[in-house]
Amino acid sequence: MQINTTSPEDTLNLAAKIGAKLRGGEVIELVSDLGGGKTVFVRGLAQGMGSKDQVASPTFTISREYKASKFKTRTAGEDASEEELRSGQSGTGEYRDGAITDDNEAGASRGRGVSNFVRKQSGSSDVLWLHHFDFYRLEDAGVVADELAESINDKEVAVVIEWSGIIDNVLPKDRLRIEIIKTGDESRSLTMRAGKKHNYLIKD
Repeated sequence: MQINTTSPEDTLNLAAKIGAKLRGGEVIELVSDLGGGKTVFVRGLAQGMGSKDQVASPTFTISREYKASKFKTRTAGEDASEEELRSGQSGTGEYRDGAITDDNEAGASRGRGVSNFVRKQSGSSDVLWLHHFDFYRLEDAGVVADELAESINDKEVAVVIEWSGIIDNVLPKDRLRIEIIKTGDESRSLTMRAGKKHNYLIKD
C-alpha cells in the first residue's frame, strides 16, 4: 500500500489512525533517510494510542517508552484537532530526526530512556505501551537487542524500530514495514507492507 502525505500534520494524522488500532504485540519497522519524518510518525502513533507523553527522537538514548491506555482517547480516523495542533499536544515539529524541533522540548523528558524503563505492574491490563528503538548510532546492538526482544515478546507493548539493520535477526518476519520517502519539503510517500498478523493496521 502506498499513501502520499502533503505535510507533517498529514503524516502525523495517518500515523495516529494506525496507532488507534494498536492493541499490543505489534512490531513496526520505519525506514527512511535522516529527516524523513520517522519521529513525526512515532509521535502520531503515540497520540493515536492515547498517550499524553511527549515524543522525542531516541537517537541519543537508543530507546524510549511511552505509556498509553487500551481505552484510547482518539479513535481510528479522527484527525488531530486545530486546538491540539496549536497547543502542542499534537505538535508535529519539522521533519528532522535526532532533535526535538517543536515547542515541547521540556516535556520530552516524560518519555523514558532505556536506562530507566518503568516496568508494568502485574495485572495492569488496561495499560498499553509504545517502545521506540533507534539503532542509528550503534555498530553493535549488544544488550539493547535483548531489551528489544523482551519488548517484542510483551503482549502489552507495541514496538517501533528505526535503523533496524543491525538487529534484523531479532525482528519477527511478520511485522509492519513502512518506508518513508521525501518527495518535497513537506510531502512524503509512505509504502506499507504488512505481514498477515499486522494487516489489520493498514486496512480501512
